[in-house]
Amino acid sequence: METENNRSAWTDVQRQEVASLVRDYRAYLLLERSLSKNTLEAYLGDVEKLLHYLCGLGVMPWQADTDMLRAFVAGLHDIGVEPRSQARIVSGVRSFYRYMLMHGLLSDDPARPAACASASSANSN
Repeated sequence: METENNRSAWTDVQRQEVASLVRDYRAYLLLERSLSKNTLEAYLGDVEKLLHYLCGLGVMPWQADTDMLRAFVAGLHDIGVEPRSQARIVSGVRSFYRYMLMHGLLSDDPARPAACASASSANSN
């Protein structure tokens, strides 16, 4: 079963690290960005989609590179996610990576606009 395989890609300790990161990111969105409840939930749901994908690869979020994020975005198109929804998901992913960059978890942003935009643009053709 795919879910069981994906669940085993991260250890329990890694899952706890990611859960802590997501809690901190949620607090940042709520307190510092003052996002509406709907936007907050959309961003967190989008990040969960990304985390599910990365877990399947056995890659922690701060280890992901631009190619992995491009593949994630391309996969959204492949499974029929509408372009507007793709754009929102990419926005949420970029926000998550900007957060990690601002908090010293990354030295470079693999989700910078040029990185994800190229995959998004290619899918719209």
